[in-house]
Amino acid sequence: MIGVNVVFTSHETKWSGSARYLYRSTCKVVVPSSSVGESGNHIDTDDIEITDAHGIHGVAIQDQSFSFPSHDTLGKRFAEAYLQFKGNFNVAQYLSYFEQFEKDGKKFRFFNENKFYIDHFGAEEALFMPFEHLYDLLQKVAQVLELDDSQDPYLHHFFDIAFQYQLNRNAELLPFLEYMEQSKDKLALQMPESTESIRIMTIHKAKGLEFPVVLIPSLDFGIDIRTYAKFLIPVGPDLTYSYPSATIPEYRAFKQKELAAIFLDKLNLLYVALTRPELRLYIFNHHKKEGFGAQIHAALEALPLTWLEPQVLTIGQPQQASRQQTEQNTLFYHPISLKDQLWYPSLAFKQHGLEAAAKDQLFGLAFHRTMALCSGPDALEQAIQTALSEGSVGEEQVDEIRQGAEKFWQHISQNQLFDGVLEQFNEQRIIAGINEQKQPDKVWLKTHEVIVIDFKTGKRNDKDLDQIAAYAKLLGQIFHLPVRAIIYYAQIDLFLDL
Repeated sequence: MIGVNVVFTSHETKWSGSARYLYRSTCKVVVPSSSVGESGNHIDTDDIEITDAHGIHGVAIQDQSFSFPSHDTLGKRFAEAYLQFKGNFNVAQYLSYFEQFEKDGKKFRFFNENKFYIDHFGAEEALFMPFEHLYDLLQKVAQVLELDDSQDPYLHHFFDIAFQYQLNRNAELLPFLEYMEQSKDKLALQMPESTESIRIMTIHKAKGLEFPVVLIPSLDFGIDIRTYAKFLIPVGPDLTYSYPSATIPEYRAFKQKELAAIFLDKLNLLYVALTRPELRLYIFNHHKKEGFGAQIHAALEALPLTWLEPQVLTIGQPQQASRQQTEQNTLFYHPISLKDQLWYPSLAFKQHGLEAAAKDQLFGLAFHRTMALCSGPDALEQAIQTALSEGSVGEEQVDEIRQGAEKFWQHISQNQLFDGVLEQFNEQRIIAGINEQKQPDKVWLKTHEVIVIDFKTGKRNDKDLDQIAAYAKLLGQIFHLPVRAIIYYAQIDLFLDL
């Protein structure tokens, strides 16, 4: 963290309710797609990360960029939201749908919904369509609103969430809306790092990562013991299970010790947050009268620092810092829905000039899926038909996939690797550690050894050796047997027995 420029804003705030509304009214973040700082550093949108303890403040800053309908009736709210969404919101046009009527000598204004529906959808009935289930309703609404999910990754991900919800829980609209309201801060679309976007994550997830610019929207971490928390507390010769109130001396002593431990944990969390930036760090400390944020503010005020503006502290001077920008290919956005896999890691935003790379990527996805379904050389055709029926393989890919799979099984047969297999695991996730998972393509368990196989497309890459070596080490620890590692490059028919 060399030459980091820190901007810290701090003040006491009195508020109740959700943080998203506080930040929508008090914090406005405007980031151009590309900018050059005072030091000459080139900063793109994807260089910026927003981090906090729980993620709610980062989501709040994200939400403040969007307008929400402010009227009470559904017709007015829908009209306002629709016009804003289409990007042609005109106040005069919107107000033209308000009409007056007189009753008992008093004049009233009302929103003419029917006129709005006719002007924008041809008829009021266009928005009242019969539907069989939740996903069918969303598809029909998208058609009416002229939305194409194949061109919008966010919309496609929303449809995928709705489809999975319908399969696993309920096909009704109201329960789905309640689910979205409860889960909206947790659902997110995974995007390639080369896409220009600000990343939002918790401080815990940011451990070990660095970003040119980091925004911390709140330092007022919770340092209290939750009221419903209970602990095993020794009281004389007895052991109680209770909340550590201040009424009993033993409870009071335990509570002070626990509060000190919580405060130390938050200090460690703060250290992690402060050491994430490479160039710039912006901190917003909107704190309550007492709490962690207030203590940080008091500690800073006690230091011989110069506050250039009221409640704004700038530490350090911007310095020239060189860093290499590595370009990464972002492939075509090609949504794939597999019932037993997450589809979105293979989803990317469309860029021009990457047709060849996209073809290789799509072949890799299709080949991996087919081989995951293929339990042996005799099951290849059935695996291909299953992959075709579920949409994970296209007709134009079948011949190339069949050719690559047949050659793979020929290598296996020549080396007698499939003989004596007791159990096999296809694309099974393995917990390798905290927040770490491994997913080898195939694992074959035998009496005296384990075989791990990883499929690759394109040219040979030395990094692939490190990956399968990690698989082999992990499987050796699980099964306590020798592990034989194999990499097969399907497009160039390269079979590596390691």
